[in-house]
Amino acid sequence: MHVFPLILIICLLGTLSGEEACKQGENCKLPACRCAKNNLSSHNISIKDTPQFVILTFDDAMNILNNVTYYDIFRTGRKNKRNGCPITGTFFITHEYNDYTFVHEYWRYGHEMSSHSISHKPKIEEWKKASVQEWKDEMVDMRKIISKYGNIPETEITGTRAPFLQTSGNDYFTALTENNFKWDSSMPTRKYSGKDSFYKMYPYTLNFGFTQDCVITPCPNKTYNGFWLLPMVMQYRSNILEDGTVIEIPCSMIDACSPQPETREETLMFLKKNFNEHYQTNRSPMPIYLHETWLKNEERKLGYLQFLDWVLNKDDVFVVTVSEMLEYFKNPTPLSEYVQKKCVKQPSENKCIIKSACAYEKEKTPFEGPRYMSICGGDCPEYYPWLNNPFGTKP
Repeated sequence: MHVFPLILIICLLGTLSGEEACKQGENCKLPACRCAKNNLSSHNISIKDTPQFVILTFDDAMNILNNVTYYDIFRTGRKNKRNGCPITGTFFITHEYNDYTFVHEYWRYGHEMSSHSISHKPKIEEWKKASVQEWKDEMVDMRKIISKYGNIPETEITGTRAPFLQTSGNDYFTALTENNFKWDSSMPTRKYSGKDSFYKMYPYTLNFGFTQDCVITPCPNKTYNGFWLLPMVMQYRSNILEDGTVIEIPCSMIDACSPQPETREETLMFLKKNFNEHYQTNRSPMPIYLHETWLKNEERKLGYLQFLDWVLNKDDVFVVTVSEMLEYFKNPTPLSEYVQKKCVKQPSENKCIIKSACAYEKEKTPFEGPRYMSICGGDCPEYYPWLNNPFGTKP
C-alpha cells in the first residue's frame, strides 16, 4: 500500500535536477552538504555582510624559476586588513622539476598544497579516458610524493585539479572520493559566470550531483556526499573588434584570457573589473587561477601586485586558500563574526632542516635524459619517483 507513493517520489526526484532536488536546511545540511545556491540568504546573511574571498592559485611545479614571483606575492608583508592575517594561496603541484624544499617552506607559512598529477602528460584524450585506477596512480600517489619529500602530513593535502581541467567524469570523482580528497577545482562554468548576481556560482557539494553546465566533457552524473566543488567561475577580458564592437572573452584560467594585458595599467584595470563583478553583485569567491609564467612579463606582474595592494585596502576582503574559504562556507557567519581558521602570523616549525639535491641519470628514470629533484631529508630515493613508483624503490 505504501510502495507506490515511495516509487513515485523516487521517480519524481529522478526527474529533477540536483539543484531543484536540493533544499538547503531540509535534506541538505551543513557542514556535510551545501546546495548550489548562490547567496547566503538561507543563513540570514545579506550580501553586504558576506566576506569577499579572493582565491589565488598556481598550477604545476614549484622551483627556483618561479620562487622569486611567489616570494614577491606572498612574502613581502601583504595582509588581510580586517584580521591582520598574511595572505595565502593554493598551489596545485606536479612532480617533474618540482623542488620539495620550496613546497615545505611555503606550507609552513600557511599556504596550501594540492595534487595536480604526477605526470601531467600532454595528451588530453588520455585524461579524458582515464580509469579510476589511473587517477589513483596520478593524484593519490602525487599526494604521497608531496607528503614524503615535502615533509607535509597527507591529511593536509585535501584538494585536486585535473591537468588541462580534463576529467573523465565519474571515474575521476570516484577516485578522489574513495581516497579521502575533500574538494576539487577543475570544472569551469560559463552559464553561472555572468554579470547578474544570480549567476555567480558559489562552492557546493556533490550530494545531489553536478549542478552546473558541462563545459569540458565528460562531467559526472553520480552523487558524491560531502565532496566539495569549487566551480571555475570564468573571468572576462574585453576585446575590441575592428568595427569598434566590444566583446567579452571568457576564460577559466586568467592566463588564457585574450588578448592578454601587456602593461601594469591594463592588468590592473582587467583584474579590478572582474573583481567588481563579484564584489558588487553576490560576492561569490573571486578566483585568480594562474600559471606563474603569465607573470614573467614584468609589467603584468606589477599590475597584479598593484591589484592585490588595492584590494587589500578593503576590510571586507580576504585573500585565503581554497580550504580556508571552504571552511567558511561550511559554517557561514556575518562578516563581523568571521574568524579565519588558519592565520599563520609566524611560520610553523621548520621540518626541512636537512635537504638533499637528488640527481638521476637516464638509467634510473623513465626518461631519455637525466632528472633532478630537491627533497626534505638526507636520503635520496634510489630511482626517480614516478607513476607506480612514488617512493623510487624499484626500477
